[in-house]
Formats: sequence, structure tokens, C-alpha cells
Amino acid sequence: MIILYNLFQWLLLAVFLPVSPLFLLVPKYRRRIPARLGLGLARRVASLPPGPRIWFHALSVGETASLRPLLQQVRRRRPDIVVILSSTTAGGARYAESLGSLVDCHIPFPFDFWPVAARFVRLTRPRAFVLVETDFWPNILWTLARSGVPCLLVNGRITRESFRRYRLVRPLAASMFTRFSRVTMQMEADARRMAALGVPPERVRACGNLKFDLDGAAGSGGELDLGLPDNALILVAGSTHAGEEEIVAAAAAALKPRFPSLYIIVAPRDPSRGARVAEIAAGAGLRPVLRSAGTPARRGDALVLDSIGELARVYAGAACAFIGGSLVPRGGHNPLEAAAASVPVLFGPHMDDFAEIAAALVSCGGAVQTASAGLTAALENLLADEKIRRRMGKRGREFVGRHRGAAARCLDVVEEVIGHG
Repeated sequence: MIILYNLFQWLLLAVFLPVSPLFLLVPKYRRRIPARLGLGLARRVASLPPGPRIWFHALSVGETASLRPLLQQVRRRRPDIVVILSSTTAGGARYAESLGSLVDCHIPFPFDFWPVAARFVRLTRPRAFVLVETDFWPNILWTLARSGVPCLLVNGRITRESFRRYRLVRPLAASMFTRFSRVTMQMEADARRMAALGVPPERVRACGNLKFDLDGAAGSGGELDLGLPDNALILVAGSTHAGEEEIVAAAAAALKPRFPSLYIIVAPRDPSRGARVAEIAAGAGLRPVLRSAGTPARRGDALVLDSIGELARVYAGAACAFIGGSLVPRGGHNPLEAAAASVPVLFGPHMDDFAEIAAALVSCGGAVQTASAGLTAALENLLADEKIRRRMGKRGREFVGRHRGAAARCLDVVEEVIGHG
């Protein structure tokens, strides 16, 4: 399968090579393409300290945030480990910079061409490769395995939809997944799906979700000072997508007459959409302020959080939280950070990517699931009754507390592979 995959890649390269220089005209590509080809990599890794090198890879912001508690465990238990972290997206790279001393070296993730993958493996010389959640690339995994580098998947998840897609290309999927020496999945259902795709069951474990162990999930980090009005009743809409900001903004505007101190904070999943989200809020009759503009939030009644890495701390001061990607069919986003902050959680019907967590939160009384048409009424019920909010927040936080410890379990698996030092 790997031969067919590479033949297909070279055919595509031959087709697109004549127009590929055009990508260099775009600033964001001009900066990242050379680095993802391995230019400058030798200089990046030349000053690494001695010790076993572990190459961690996280696709974007969400996966990099999930990795933080595991890296904290690494620093506490295995200070000898040299941490190399790669990111695919620019947002993930920016978030990685906030990890500070948890990371010894940050590198871009290579393009999945065999010569490029071989160059990255040769220069980084990792003792092991640890992939967080997803972002499977055949040549990277094949090159690592061929070089004798064990590959581990941590915090893995396979949704029902992803599982159906992988079943359609099962030979290719199996050739990728069987490269992993160990696979730790978030839920038992994820572990069963991975085994059904060909990974030997003895390599697969359900270790829980690393996001249960995030600093926000531990209740630390503190509330972020945004310059909000005093005594504001805060609704946070986190990780929203196009098509649902209109619904959330309309709900907030409809509730303002009954709750004059209501203040909505909208954090779009893609921060670059901040200006568009502000337009939507203004169209609903709200007075939006952009976080990136540096204007104190108290000058409006809606804040667009077009920033990286601040959402978890914003939840700490919320009266209730809506989880985005759930009113539109985007699979939803993880509600654990909000629940861990003792905040009652609402989400729409499309929580497919977090179905088990969402169902468990609703079952324990920490969350409410509602359709678009019922969002305003659900928010009104919560905002009108502080006792209900406190009860839901308490149950959600207790739920998170019962499931912490995934980072330690994942590190146990890493140590099984690389040895205890």
C-alpha cells in the first residue's frame, strides 16, 4: 500500500508542480513551506540537550492544548526526556510557544513525502514518536517504523463517521495503524473501533481523555481579566462556527431586556473570523468589541475572543457556557473545560465527535442539550435561576474530577516503550 500511496503522490506532484511557486506568493505559505520541507531543521535541533528525544506531534490548537498535561507529567517524572514538539497549523505553532519550558524544541510538521519524512527522522533522531489524537500520515509512520522508532498514539479518538471512512480504505488504514507500538484511546468505543481496523488488541488501551487533566480542568489558572463590566452576567459561546453565531447572538439579544447585565463572549473556532463574528453580533443589535483591538470589554455588551489559548480561562467567570460546532453539523467540541470550571453547559444536537462525553454530562446533570429553536428558552431557564446553575456546575465539575488521571496513564504507556531511564 505504501508503494501505491507514493506513486499517487508523485503523480499529483507532477500535475501541480508547475503552479506550486504561486503558493510562495502568499505570506503564510511562504514562511511555512520551506520549514515543512526541512530547511533550517538542522539548526533547530543542533542545540538540544542530551537525553532521550521524544518527538510529540499535535495537529492544531486543540490537540496541542490536550498535550499540555502529558508534558507536565513528563517534566515531573522524566526530566531526562528531551521534548521535540511539531505542529501542522500556524495556530498550533502559536499555542506551542505558550508551553515554555515544557518543550525543548518546536518544529513544523513535515510534508508527507518520503524524502522529506526521511530527512526529519534522520535529523531529529527520536527515541519515540508520540502522535496526539489524530493527523495520520502514511509516509511519516512508515519512515519512523523503518528506522526502528516506535510510534505511539495518545488520546486517540475515532468517531463513528471517521470509522466508516476508514473502513472504506481499510488496507491503507490498517497499514498506518499497525505501525503503532501502543495505542491509547479516549473511550472504550474508540478502542474497539481501532481494534476493528486491524490493530492487535493487546496494543490498544482506553486511558481516558487528556483534557480532563488540563489546567482549566484542575480549576487552576485563574479568571482572565478582560475589562468586563462589574457584576456582568456572562454567557460564553466557545468554539463557534459559521451558521451558529447568528443563532447565539439572536438569543443573547432577545434575553437582554429581561437580563440587562447579560454579557456575551463569543470565541470563534477560527480566530481569523473575528471581524465577521463582530458584524453578526452588531446585526443582532449587540455592541461588539474585538479582543484583538485591545479595547476594554466594558465598552460593549459582546466580546469577540479572536485570540489563541484564552478560552479555558474565560470559562471561569461565566454564568453558563454554550459549546460550538453543535448547532451546525460540525461534530461539536469538547465541553470538559467549561464543565471543569463549575459552569453549566449547553450544546446543540450535533455532538457526534464527543457523543459519550456529552451524553455522560447530560446524564449527570451537568449539561443541557437543545435544538436551535430551544436555545433561547434553555438559556433563559439557566440565567433566571442561580441555584440551578450552581447545581449543574457542581455536577459537571465532579464528573470531570472522577475521570482525571489520563496523563499519568498515557505516560505509563510511553515509559513501557522507551524504558524507565
